[in-house]
Amino acid sequence: QLQSDVSVLVVAPQTDVLPKLLAARLALAGLSSFALDPMELGSARKQFSYIFDGPLVVVTSVELAPQVAKELQPDKLRGELSLLRLIAILDEAHPEAEQHERLGHLGLPVTMVSPVELLGGAAAAPAVMGALPPSPPTRDKRTSGDLSMLTLVNLTGQLNADLAEARRENETSIGSFNKEMETAAVPVPSWRALLGKHIAEVPGALAVADDDDSFSYAAVHERASLVARLLKEKGCEGGTICIYTERKAACCWVAIGAMMCRTQFIDVASFNKPNDLVRILGIVKPDLVVTTRSLVHNLPQGEDAKLAGMEGMQPPLVLEDLPPPQSGGLVPLSKDDPPDDIARTAFSVLTSGTTSVSKIVLCPLAALTDAMPYFATGLQEGDKIGLFWTYYYFLAVMLMRCTPVILPDRAFLDPAVFLDCIKRHGLTAIYVTPSVLELAIKSASAAAFSEAFKTVKVIWLTGEKVKDELRAGVAERAPHVRMEDVYSTNESGDLAIASSAGATLKLLQGVQAQVLDGQGRIVPRGAVGALHVRTEACYNGYWASQGVVRHGRGALYNTGDLIRWLGDGKFKFVSRQKGAHIKVRGYKVFPHLIEDVMNTHPAIDTAWIAGVGTDDTNTRLEAAL
Repeated sequence: QLQSDVSVLVVAPQTDVLPKLLAARLALAGLSSFALDPMELGSARKQFSYIFDGPLVVVTSVELAPQVAKELQPDKLRGELSLLRLIAILDEAHPEAEQHERLGHLGLPVTMVSPVELLGGAAAAPAVMGALPPSPPTRDKRTSGDLSMLTLVNLTGQLNADLAEARRENETSIGSFNKEMETAAVPVPSWRALLGKHIAEVPGALAVADDDDSFSYAAVHERASLVARLLKEKGCEGGTICIYTERKAACCWVAIGAMMCRTQFIDVASFNKPNDLVRILGIVKPDLVVTTRSLVHNLPQGEDAKLAGMEGMQPPLVLEDLPPPQSGGLVPLSKDDPPDDIARTAFSVLTSGTTSVSKIVLCPLAALTDAMPYFATGLQEGDKIGLFWTYYYFLAVMLMRCTPVILPDRAFLDPAVFLDCIKRHGLTAIYVTPSVLELAIKSASAAAFSEAFKTVKVIWLTGEKVKDELRAGVAERAPHVRMEDVYSTNESGDLAIASSAGATLKLLQGVQAQVLDGQGRIVPRGAVGALHVRTEACYNGYWASQGVVRHGRGALYNTGDLIRWLGDGKFKFVSRQKGAHIKVRGYKVFPHLIEDVMNTHPAIDTAWIAGVGTDDTNTRLEAAL
């Protein structure tokens, strides 16, 4: 038996049965088989990408072997294909030594099998090249109508050795990178010390803004100090509050006020439906809710409050009803946090719910400054960055003496509002989802888009796949703008960046990784595996109905994404793991649910479902049985 899931890819014309017969024999060792016509091989990598996800053995004829090697070898060398071995069926019409010589120059590990061994006659140990020195095939005296057991054992033994070597390659590469990241980890800055420094040195500089308000560093300090005093007076110090407001600049100084008295704040978006609000508040049971006049009526009352277990909760703090910020002293910001403070849960956010039921993620203090190293490559002091994700990024921007501009909710849906915000605030950077940018390109004239983006230097994109057409559209209308694709998750923060179309993702400094199979082993080089990460910004756990479910500090986190590791911290995103959804014509489809139904059919042993297509717009479902 093989020590891992390995697939056999038969590349042969329909009329050539010998390679298919060999694949059938290898099924005895637990290999799954796929068959392609030689003419299909070039397009198969895109059309049938799932065939090439795991370790692969290719079975073909000696005649076709050079063509197959030419097609697949470049991907193997780049680490984008786990091709363990090429098995070639000898042609009885030509001298064996001549074929041996021909296959010895392919640059791939090769095994030769004679038709005699497949159709009956003298069985033999296959001739092996590549991993072992070329040598004439040896013969076994036993005969069999099938591929002899000796040959099968030799083949599977060689493939197990190939697997072990390919796994060692990835283990060495990933281990070396992780050791480098461990020694080159970026120290997490003290937000108190940095913010206190800016307040002292540039108190009048613009710290945060939105469409209606703007606040200097001094004004932020005054209002945050007011919030901190009120929370202490209400007994919330060291507790939990929910910030249930529209997307606005005031959210930032409320969050800083909570951090001043070590109170965890939870982002509850204003667009949550009443039943979602009851669910969230019922799970968290906060000490207090900070809200606005326009939203306070949505908070659970009466029976709903009882259902959420909130009968004893304090009356909400309404932002418009707060006393003047000057009434009371300022909370000092000159002291450094204790060294272990970066691991303390500082805030919580709701996941999007696109791959499962939305969860409330507990994020450490380190997550608030996680983006500073790569922001430093695109921002200079005084720059303004438009944000859709307030809490992950506002503090990192402020600590760099730049201004986070909180974009309103309506800018998500209305391209005219989005472009107007960019132009009116003179934004120099934007952090946005690709779909928002795509809508702006489709809806606005090229001249209007160019005018709005005149001041923009860099766009950071995350949350969705960045299409080549989108990059081309921005490049045509605003050629001076740099676009960077940020790979991130709610649980782990920002992990990697790709700076151009087709570029591989590169892990950010301080991020350690493992790429594992379903049994928790490092995958062979070139194979697809689940990305697991370890970083200071990694989440501390989830809120659940029974309380907080903890994630151990320093433990690996499974991102739920399948990737190919290319070495030196670089990787290619492939897909979500089984159990996650894919989008087909706008609908969320869960492949494993379809597989479960198909596998109930008595004529189907195993079914695989995959989303196939070049991008999100033409994805279709295909089944392999």
